[in-house]
Amino acid sequence: MEKDADCDGDGNPNYTDEGDNCDITTFVPQGFSPNGDGVNDFFVIADISEFPKASLQVYNRWGGLVFESSKYDNRWNGTYKGEDVPQGTYFYLLDLGIGKAAQKGYIYINR
Repeated sequence: MEKDADCDGDGNPNYTDEGDNCDITTFVPQGFSPNGDGVNDFFVIADISEFPKASLQVYNRWGGLVFESSKYDNRWNGTYKGEDVPQGTYFYLLDLGIGKAAQKGYIYINR
């Protein structure tokens, strides 16, 4: 996403314009591998810095919350209460904080 993008041309950047009538999404990777090798060890959403009010919630397959951040900053390393979550599929809700419906999908954690 382009820095300070304005999809409706009203002069307000998307991340500050709750009245935008645009379909704004961001690419969310479907997995990461927090195994300490220095590659893909964090759940990185490439342009999340464009959305300073973005919140992220991650749930296990039973619906238990394993991660939550009100201002997500690409620092989740696949842990819950200081312990590694098991390898597997998790589900997320990403609210970009711009007044639009949250993005939802899944993440596969590969250890």
